Amino acid sequence: RITFNGDKMKIATTKGDLDYQLGAIDNLAFDLEASAADHIETSLRDDITLGISGGILSVSAPAGVPLSVAVYNLKGVAVARHTGFENISIDFNPMAPGIYIVKANGKTIKFTR
Repeated sequence: RITFNGDKMKIATTKGDLDYQLGAIDNLAFDLEASAADHIETSLRDDITLGISGGILSVSAPAGVPLSVAVYNLKGVAVARHTGFENISIDFNPMAPGIYIVKANGKTIKFTR
């Protein structure tokens, strides 16, 4: 993870943080090989679980709990809206790669495809 603060760049690694002065950096290159987690799951409030696997977003809640899920692109345009009970799935595979904002029962998260 790379963060910037004032005139410094910090790179967080598994072996510790590395700090660099921005004025001392004349070139920044990234390896072309990319990796990503295939399966991510997190709990939101009210026992709501959000999971992403194989490009499919799944939102689940206990029986009888209503769900409202909306997905927005970075321009603020809603690209998907679903309501229901217990389980909602949204397939991101046909969507263009990019960053999306997901609102699930009032909780907002960022999803990168």
